[in-house]
Amino acid sequence: MAIKKKLKKFLWSTKKQQIVTSVFLGFITIAVIGGCLYTFKTDKPVYQKQEDKIYNNIKKTHDESDLKGLVTGISDRYIVQNATGINYFYNIQCNSEIIKYINVDDSKVDLATPGSYQIKYTIGAKTKKLAEYLKESSTANEDEVEEIVVNKKINVITLEEAITLADAGNFVYSDNNQLVSKSDGTVTDVSEETIENATSPESLEDDETENERSTNQRPSNSNDQQSDNNSNTHHHSWQEITEIRHVEATGHYEEVEVAICNECGYENGHSENCSQNAGYTINIRPIWVQDSEAYDEVVVVGYRCSGCGAVSDITY
Repeated sequence: MAIKKKLKKFLWSTKKQQIVTSVFLGFITIAVIGGCLYTFKTDKPVYQKQEDKIYNNIKKTHDESDLKGLVTGISDRYIVQNATGINYFYNIQCNSEIIKYINVDDSKVDLATPGSYQIKYTIGAKTKKLAEYLKESSTANEDEVEEIVVNKKINVITLEEAITLADAGNFVYSDNNQLVSKSDGTVTDVSEETIENATSPESLEDDETENERSTNQRPSNSNDQQSDNNSNTHHHSWQEITEIRHVEATGHYEEVEVAICNECGYENGHSENCSQNAGYTINIRPIWVQDSEAYDEVVVVGYRCSGCGAVSDITY
């Protein structure tokens, strides 16, 4: 208690001592606050630099939009029910310098049953070259590959629906990837996007075994006609278009002699009231003689290709 009184007397007993003590305490307060601000300001750039470093080390992933100009032809498709020889790589092109492989999983597709099914394409892109193409920074080596998954829909439809959709300008695929014709027999042209170093997915070489390549590139619904998928020749499979027509009975007229009774007018006979001396008058009359009975028949009025839907009235 005595020390406290002495300290108060030393620092606060006179007006002059109060002023000196206040100024001193003020300097101390300013120094403490300034030191705190300086420390905060000095540490902040270090924190930001560490944050940027962490962000730059995050692996960037890509999606379908990043493949623009590198892969073309991957899209939803309409396919005729029970179509054969379907190749899900048909009309797909890719940049062979950047795309290492493309695999397809069509295990969920049932071409025998109309409906909408998911198909999955897995595109293996060379990481370093993809980054260069997209003008991104990358520390990847030449062997690194990034897989980009693209999901599409396969719409399986009936032949009647196919022709309607074709008339509306849609692309509908049938046997061996042929486009279904419109009802007037024409086919909508497919416009292809031009890309550099273009090649088909089947032509790409990767590290898959031959068995893996066959599984990935040959759909489960394909058959022995698969080898002809890339041919431009389509052999029509004609089916008859029939209708039921009614055929009338047939016959002809023949002239016959008819004896008409002179008293009763009966033909070839007499009534009970005629006399015994009643005579006849002979007339010549045409009568209808039926050759065949009427019937219904099935007739062929044209032909339609079960694959492309083309119609013809020519007998094959």
